[in-house]
Amino acid sequence: MMKPIKTFMFLLLSLVLVACSSIKVDRDFDPGYQYTSLSRYAWLPQTDNKDDYDKDSLQDRRIRAAVEHTLTEQGYQQVSPDQADFLVHYFTGSKTRRDESHVTVGMGYHTLPWSMGARTETRVRDYEEGQLTLDIIDPASRQLIWRGVAKRRLPETSTPEKRTVYIQEAVQETLAAFPPKATIQ
Repeated sequence: MMKPIKTFMFLLLSLVLVACSSIKVDRDFDPGYQYTSLSRYAWLPQTDNKDDYDKDSLQDRRIRAAVEHTLTEQGYQQVSPDQADFLVHYFTGSKTRRDESHVTVGMGYHTLPWSMGARTETRVRDYEEGQLTLDIIDPASRQLIWRGVAKRRLPETSTPEKRTVYIQEAVQETLAAFPPKATIQ
């Protein structure tokens, strides 16, 4: 009797954890580009402009390591920018989002004196949503040919190890559809 209950609780907990940590990914790409010729990549060279954007060097190292690992697993080779078939660039951001849930808690009645009641409650919670955007750029034209955007609810507190895992998951989910498959036009 205890085994089915434990199994049910484990499955329920797993489902809740997966639902809470879901990554939403959106991708866009140039359907006319010849992705089959891509085999070597490099990072888009940094400009000397100090006003570009300020990156967190800890996050920068984590993101670059995750992208390099994922692309290497997919069979791409990292080379210098002048030898690359495609360039990689990323940027990050976060936004405060609002989660509203409307809950109805019970309903009942009493016969003498006759009465009826229900309680409805609205819960509002603000949270941070992180966004990682990965761009794939044609080195000759400097045109964007593929973009993947991953969004995820950020935990309120985290450790460096958990941040690394979150980034690895976001990069893997985003690059899972790179290169894009042929589309029906």
